[in-house]
Amino acid sequence: TIIVTGYIGVYDGQSHMAFGTATGVHGEDLSAGLDFTATNRTDAGVYNSDFWTFTDTTGNYLNVSGRVTSAISPATATIIATGYSGTYDGQSHTVTGSVTGVSGEDLSASFGVAGSHTDAGSYSDTWSFMDTTGNYQFASGTVAITIAQAIPTIVVTGYRGIYDGQSHMASGTVTGVNGDDLLTGRRARLDLSGTSHTDAGSYSDTWTFTDPTGNYQDASGTVASTIGKATPTIVVTGYSGIYDGQSHMASGTVTGFNGDDLSAGLDLTATVHTAPGTYTDRGYFLSPNANYTDVTGSRTVWLDDDFPAGADTNYSPSEIGWFTSTVPGEVYSGWRSLDRTASGVDQDYYSSGAASLVIPNDGRITLHVWLDPTN
Repeated sequence: TIIVTGYIGVYDGQSHMAFGTATGVHGEDLSAGLDFTATNRTDAGVYNSDFWTFTDTTGNYLNVSGRVTSAISPATATIIATGYSGTYDGQSHTVTGSVTGVSGEDLSASFGVAGSHTDAGSYSDTWSFMDTTGNYQFASGTVAITIAQAIPTIVVTGYRGIYDGQSHMASGTVTGVNGDDLLTGRRARLDLSGTSHTDAGSYSDTWTFTDPTGNYQDASGTVASTIGKATPTIVVTGYSGIYDGQSHMASGTVTGFNGDDLSAGLDLTATVHTAPGTYTDRGYFLSPNANYTDVTGSRTVWLDDDFPAGADTNYSPSEIGWFTSTVPGEVYSGWRSLDRTASGVDQDYYSSGAASLVIPNDGRITLHVWLDPTN
């Protein structure tokens, strides 16, 4: 009696064969006569016709043979798939993976991915494993790839210059992660339109950066620009003529950039004369706008010593005198004060060393001076 059983199992990298028993008429074990060499299998698969034989060397039993079915199922490999997570760097990135077989063999060559990514974004990529030997089960899955936006290097420089009648704006550069100019080819946009100015002044303006590719973070900031006042071209011509009983004054023109006529700001009233003579006069220019510097030509500073009615003649500290000036931009160093003597006589004196006094552009200032009752 012969019983043959095929091998059923999962691929493990080892060889396997069918097995069986042979029993004689008296129950004796004749299994030694069975030969299963032809059923020896290692790879996964279904084997329907593996040949076995039985041979009795005593000659008491017939030699027989037959076929048996064995099956080795594909094993499950150990697969580790890893997605990428990082910041945009201009390089392509993909899923990486390793595959290990049942005997520790490296099967990673059969690991495949759908593609790779360079641009910033979130992706779900498919991977697959297919063993061409058939010893391992096919497998696939998805894994996440995340590429975050990079921060570009942005340098914005405000404009510094003198008023010239032209518009000026800040300038800037934007550099990417690999040192590339992001503004070349209009790949990205640095908007400096809000920094454009023509008139003299100090400005704090907003700029913005946008990247349509999405690989860089949008950004914004402020930048300071300064346009200084220009000095106009002033031409003053003195009057020359014969006495005629009429008053005469110098004449002049003030010209700015682009031929702008600024003569309305030229004050030559100090050059008015009627009597015959030779005069050296000075005037001044007050710019009608903030784009040009004022130019002073006169030096009239005097002390008005008229005290208010009822002024205290007993040297009260509330007694005041004051300076007045019609010279915008005039710097008056030291001070001049009044003393009133015990006999009620006003006297003035000049003391040096005081802080400078700057006459403002409206052309007039009042400096109040305390009278010293002890002097």
